[in-house]
Amino acid sequence: MRRRILAGDKSEMPGLIRASFGLYNTLDEVDVLIDALNHISKADYKGKYIQDKATGEYSPVGWQPDFADYFKL
Repeated sequence: MRRRILAGDKSEMPGLIRASFGLYNTLDEVDVLIDALNHISKADYKGKYIQDKATGEYSPVGWQPDFADYFKL
């Protein structure tokens, strides 16, 4: 894996998940996160992703963020 990463192929680089909670999060939101993590850990997640081998990053197929909702003038 080290040789591949150094050669620019990060497709097998280990990943991680980071979650942060705030005072505003509800118990229902925590339950949704736990449920999603359970599905991911069992390889039971049905999303479709493509991977950029150079960065190792995954992007969801067919999804584009709608930045207009975030950047209104």
